[in-house]
Amino acid sequence: MARGLARDLDTPILGVEHVRGGPFTRVNHLASEALDLARADAHLDGGITGVMKIAHAVEAFGRDVELHVGGPAHLHCMSAMRNTNYYEHGLLHPAGIEWMSAQGFVESPERVTDDGTVSIPDGPGLGVEIDWEFVDDRLTNHEVIDEPLVSGLA
Repeated sequence: MARGLARDLDTPILGVEHVRGGPFTRVNHLASEALDLARADAHLDGGITGVMKIAHAVEAFGRDVELHVGGPAHLHCMSAMRNTNYYEHGLLHPAGIEWMSAQGFVESPERVTDDGTVSIPDGPGLGVEIDWEFVDDRLTNHEVIDEPLVSGLA
């Protein structure tokens, strides 16, 4: 970690995108003045709960959190966070596919409107329909534990 880097540079530093450690890593970097903004990702940082913990910890420093990549979980997180400003949406993909549709959703949960906004899905759960065939095709193991008291606890 480069202590004081954010203090010494005029360019805002956004960081710890792929560094695990949840809110503790972000607090350490912010307290050391190594960052101006922190990155969070529901897929890598403990789900929606992890992202919200990071958002609150970073907010205590008066700083913003920017979410890594889009998707329904991040849309919902952003709608509940005060300290975020940008929604990352991949407009182009090298293979010419709609990236989010290739992630196991029936339709893309991200629809950019003419005014540049993206609506929050409002159905049950994350508000999107899961492509269960996509999920089943990637299933690596399936085990059903149906015996009572398997743990041996009474």
